Amino acid sequence: MLSRDIWAAGSEILIGAGSILILLFEVLARRPRPVWAYRVALVSVAVVVFLLAAGSLGRSGVFWHGGLVNDPLSRFLDVAAGVATFLVLVYSRPQLVRHGLERAEHYFLVLTTLLGVLVVDSGGSLLTLYLGLELLALSLYALIAIDRRRPLGAEAAMKYFVLGAMASALLLYAFTFLYGLAGSFRLDVVARALAAHPGSPLTLAAVAFVVVALAFKFGAVPLHFWVPDVYEGAPTSVTLLVGTVPEIASIALFMRLLGLGLGAASSDWGVLLMVASVLSLLVGNLLAVVQMNVRRLLGYSAVGHVGFILLAFQLAGRGGETAAVYYTVVYVLMSAAAFGGLTLLEARGEKSTTLEDLAGLSRRDPWTAFFLLCALFSLAGVPPFLGFWAKLIVLRRVIMAHETGLAIFAVVMAVVAAYYYLRVVKSMYFDPPSAPGGDGAIAGVPAPVFSRVWLGINALGLLVLGILPEGLWSACRIAMSYLLR
Repeated sequence: MLSRDIWAAGSEILIGAGSILILLFEVLARRPRPVWAYRVALVSVAVVVFLLAAGSLGRSGVFWHGGLVNDPLSRFLDVAAGVATFLVLVYSRPQLVRHGLERAEHYFLVLTTLLGVLVVDSGGSLLTLYLGLELLALSLYALIAIDRRRPLGAEAAMKYFVLGAMASALLLYAFTFLYGLAGSFRLDVVARALAAHPGSPLTLAAVAFVVVALAFKFGAVPLHFWVPDVYEGAPTSVTLLVGTVPEIASIALFMRLLGLGLGAASSDWGVLLMVASVLSLLVGNLLAVVQMNVRRLLGYSAVGHVGFILLAFQLAGRGGETAAVYYTVVYVLMSAAAFGGLTLLEARGEKSTTLEDLAGLSRRDPWTAFFLLCALFSLAGVPPFLGFWAKLIVLRRVIMAHETGLAIFAVVMAVVAAYYYLRVVKSMYFDPPSAPGGDGAIAGVPAPVFSRVWLGINALGLLVLGILPEGLWSACRIAMSYLLR
């Protein structure tokens, strides 16, 4: 029995072993060799993704006395998180090397971030979900402030830490209510207890605290304040991580905690999520319009995309959960391409902070400009890119639920979002370079071919998957159809 439990946690064990190996390299080496830590991290993630995709890590079931759930959804989200982490490692290293930030502890924290996501993806109890979430959060706190030369990074990390501590306290408080109702940490027992006590004061209080905590973790309005500050203050390589991998944990937390554990109270948390989705769409997209800082623009746009995800998820029991998972995975791929392009620009010695910095980029670096174009078009929902199908599927689910007013509002906000994304494209392709003598000149040195190839695969994949969207959508439906409850 113990061997089955250990094998079921194979992906978590492999990533944990990789992070420990990085620490051993750092301690035992005569002089620091960050490149070895990078290789260990890259190989660890690649092996886990390959084994998960091949179906070689455990079988479906409930393990560790209900603390770990191994089902198609957990494996699908684990693969998505692994792919995103692989891209983060590939894109970020050139920028880390150029700015003197490559250290073994960076790669250690990236792996512990992924480990936290994997634990949340497979969480079958309140305790497992909380431990995974805290491991993820603590790793991000350290990464955001890892560059001591950036005062904005320390400020952003402090804001994120304080607000994150409040959200964690609220979540833990809600868990005490749920434990009091169910007498167990297991989500299936909690679900049965809530079904037996519908509308009780403890249930309503737990639902309210859980929604507030999860809204912070996802960056939904009105708990979105940390998002633009972290996106601007952290190093671009860390922003790339923050904007991608944790989103997988957020949707897993919604699925496990709200969809399964608190499914009996969906009429209560559905209303709260609907309000949060409307506010996120409105505030995120309107504030993004007035931003001149590219990373703050992408930060506020992330809040708008969270609005689409919550809009789908609040349609509990009406196909909205599948659409929310699909949109989240698509957003992670789009965000990885967008921030990956900015990261590789900084690796070449260019600035990528404001719209003026990107002016004339198509003449200086046509390939990176084209890859950014693909990412921005997909984020804007321009057909036939993958982002178009993500928005369309959510809107179809909303209309099928007879929420026509919400669908019209979401379409209007999508048009607003298209404006500020296309403004970045205009700056890259039609505005003259801001630097004197910059027309046609290439600053710094080209980014490594390995990183540029993967950026091309990532960006062009948004177009190919948009032309052939059925594959990814079918994978989401299969993962949801065999969800263990």
